Amino acid sequence: MTGVIGKNKNRTFAVHSKRGVLFATGGFTHNPELMSDHMSSPVRIGGASKGSRGDFMRIGASLGAKLHNTAAAWLAPIPLEALVRDPESVTTNIFALRGDSMVLVNKYGQRTVNEKLPYHELGRSMLRWDAMEAEHPDLRMYMIFDKSARVHFSDGTSGNPIKPPNEHDPNLVEGETLDELASAIRRRIEDLGPVAMASLELSSDFEIGLKETIEEFNKHAATGTDPNFNRGESAIELFRNGPARPGNDKNPALFPFDETGPYYALILAPGTLDTKGGPAIDSEARVLRAVDGKPIPGLFAAGNCAGFPSGQAYWAGGATIGLAVTFGYLAALNVSAN
Repeated sequence: MTGVIGKNKNRTFAVHSKRGVLFATGGFTHNPELMSDHMSSPVRIGGASKGSRGDFMRIGASLGAKLHNTAAAWLAPIPLEALVRDPESVTTNIFALRGDSMVLVNKYGQRTVNEKLPYHELGRSMLRWDAMEAEHPDLRMYMIFDKSARVHFSDGTSGNPIKPPNEHDPNLVEGETLDELASAIRRRIEDLGPVAMASLELSSDFEIGLKETIEEFNKHAATGTDPNFNRGESAIELFRNGPARPGNDKNPALFPFDETGPYYALILAPGTLDTKGGPAIDSEARVLRAVDGKPIPGLFAAGNCAGFPSGQAYWAGGATIGLAVTFGYLAALNVSAN
């Protein structure tokens, strides 16, 4: 029998199947319409493969499949400007906010989160809704760090946004003082425009908030503590942070900012590694019908194209691949037994 009929470069092709069809085609990160329809909060940017366009979401729905977990995604911060310059680029998400003399502040110049949280939780924190102000104040965040952090924590690894001092970084905003840095951030925001910035502008007192934030951070970092967010107190935070800089014998994740510049900023946005919702499957990777919850004969799914039981959670690094491999294997066992 014919399993799939498709098109490639305007040419129609057919894939024949005797026992069934297994879809593993990725989520819908790069389908703006599906992202707008299904994401419960404004995630519109991602580092997923460009093939993640939601093909199986449409195909499954047309076959009467039940949809599951479509408002969820695997999240991680992403450098905003790389995708603004080239929307077709596949940009690496940030897997660790490196640096000890580094903070993440919002439009008010305030810290709102432990910067060393696992990347998925950090991405989720950026979607916070402030009911009093009726806004997502953390939807664009500013990673502020100094020259020392750039020297000690630019290791060139994938997912680390800090580039070495001798490497040009077009995403970097610079200033010799914190006031100059804030002014440079304002100019960069104006250049990026309201669409890229999700209409978020810096508050009129951003400069004051930023200086107060760093002053308080420095006071506690000198003692190796973070009473507001407990940064550097868990094993996973210290692992992703990397080793302590020379002379830091208190908390590897904390160190006071340099007294003199230059200072740097990167503009971050919440991005998807990919979505993780779609046609519902059972424990044997069989796609289920909406009308009665029974399997659609011969149709299977694995990976991010299917709706998975993790809900909003990210169980561990590699969970995306683990689900694809596991349910792909289960689908193969199911098909081979029939």
